[in-house]
Amino acid sequence: MLQSCCSDMTVVDFAAYRRGNGHVPACSNYRVPDPKCEHKDFNATVAVNRIEDKGRYIAEIRITCAECGAPFRFIGLPGGLDLNGATTNIDGTEGSFAIAPRSQVLTPLTGTTGFTSRATVPLCAWCETMPVDKPGDECDGCRQLHNAR
Repeated sequence: MLQSCCSDMTVVDFAAYRRGNGHVPACSNYRVPDPKCEHKDFNATVAVNRIEDKGRYIAEIRITCAECGAPFRFIGLPGGLDLNGATTNIDGTEGSFAIAPRSQVLTPLTGTTGFTSRATVPLCAWCETMPVDKPGDECDGCRQLHNAR
């Protein structure tokens, strides 16, 4: 994976560097991510960009481990650009979020569309589709199947 290291725009081939056949990064801020790191502290960078011809704003966020420098990926967001939502870059390490001044946008509770709320519930330990009371339980259907055997 080729990626800019930092402000001096040194390009680093992380995979080749880990294999030992890539160039040593010239950037003094670069550290090889440690696979044993527990990732307990984080650094985040945020850039807010104005899309002048559309009158919109985008916040671009990157998160790395403060200890080993490993980049974090944004999970569950589509790739690309969406002026009305959230997306990631091609490798998922930069989240782009459409933003607006508070006075220009209604909150989900006051009437905007597209709001979703999901509750996380434990699923059946056997079929993994039916909700159950606590993790590790089986749903009624799976319990009946196991008792019939």
